[in-house]
Amino acid sequence: MRPVPGKDEVRIFLDGMEVDRATLGVLCRRGQTHTLKVVPVTGSGWIGKSISLHWRGAAPNIGLVPSDLGTPKLLKAAGAEWKLVSQANNSISSLFELELRLDGITTVRELSGRLVSVDLAEELSLMLDQIPAALDGEMLHPCLEACHRFSVLPNALSPLVGLMSTLTWTGEKLGATVEPDLNLPQVISDGGAIWKLDFTESVQPGEFALTLALPQLDFAATAKPMALAHNKVRIGAWRESPVNPVVGQDPAWMWVQVFSHFTGHAVDEVPVTWSASDIPSVVKTDAYGWSGFAFAPADAHSEHEVEALVESPYDGYSEKRTMTATALASDPWEGVMVSFDKQPFQPWGQKTYFPRRKGEHTVDLMAPSKSPLFDHELTLGMTGTGPSELGISFLSDGLGVPRTFYEGVGLQYLFKVGESEGRQFCVAPVIAAAGKLVSGKRDVLGRRLSGAENYREQQC
Repeated sequence: MRPVPGKDEVRIFLDGMEVDRATLGVLCRRGQTHTLKVVPVTGSGWIGKSISLHWRGAAPNIGLVPSDLGTPKLLKAAGAEWKLVSQANNSISSLFELELRLDGITTVRELSGRLVSVDLAEELSLMLDQIPAALDGEMLHPCLEACHRFSVLPNALSPLVGLMSTLTWTGEKLGATVEPDLNLPQVISDGGAIWKLDFTESVQPGEFALTLALPQLDFAATAKPMALAHNKVRIGAWRESPVNPVVGQDPAWMWVQVFSHFTGHAVDEVPVTWSASDIPSVVKTDAYGWSGFAFAPADAHSEHEVEALVESPYDGYSEKRTMTATALASDPWEGVMVSFDKQPFQPWGQKTYFPRRKGEHTVDLMAPSKSPLFDHELTLGMTGTGPSELGISFLSDGLGVPRTFYEGVGLQYLFKVGESEGRQFCVAPVIAAAGKLVSGKRDVLGRRLSGAENYREQQC
């Protein structure tokens, strides 16, 4: 190895501290004035000669100004000094190169240096995967059962390149692993220093913090807090209300189901913000990932929009679903009339009818003129005891078959009853899914009678 000129002739100090010429170099802070001093060792052949300070190569435009640049100074036993001056507002963090020249010697003594901010947090940034962050107390949100890259990134042309960095974990361990190990320092390259945070075996949420340190600069950043949970979520399913609400009556329920991006499983305790008429309401998801909202309109008009919004703390991305419902001023089922076996029409739901064993029966539906039910498909449903247990079969399109309800025509259902024992049941028309209208429906109660009983009807 070729000897460094003057290596054994002088010692170099900055502000009274000997310069670590192997790794750190001449460390200057922006906005401060530093004293660079060259002191000859005892018996040095440099004593009594002229020495000068120069930029190595072209002068960098970084705002660092050495005093007496290029001016020879007599190197005495007490040494020679120069001031290195910069202003905080018009200087640039950068590496720089100086050199010492001695009269009568052709070779020079090179001095590498770093001009850095007083606040080293300005020199670096963090990144969780592709999520940028500052070295501050703002929380980051890694995800359960996921693997992340935690990067410490220097600024472009950073003077911190080549220095060592360390990372310290405080708080809950949460079943995580880190690569490389936290006890191994990493050199900061142009691409930074990167740690792999592996939470693929982590199943419980929790909090911890990571602290970056630069030991050679005696710097420890503000601890970066982390909240581990299912932090990247999406709306995987949603359910609009199959019916429209009536003002002042039962609300229309709407639902969304939230899933983890990384696991694909439904997630509980995720806040979902529901907004209707610009009034937000937060409903957390249940154990199956569902969040429900009861939309109760205050007034009736053509269409209301209800928005469900889910935000992922991991990256701040918001996903929303907009659902619609028409608020009705009155219940369109009001005024629907029913006739059983051609008896006089009665309001639906006011009578209990009693079909007979081995009998054939008719149910006719009508509604007043201009009813909003007209031109919608209605489907007849049944609750209580099922038709097979009752021996009931339909002679026309019956249960579960959508049929259009026309003005002036109405609907008629024909059915017959077998010989099984008498039991209670209910039939009810509802709006078919393709034509939702209103949440209410009316039931007709029925009880199959034995052959020994006479046909009768009873007011409910």
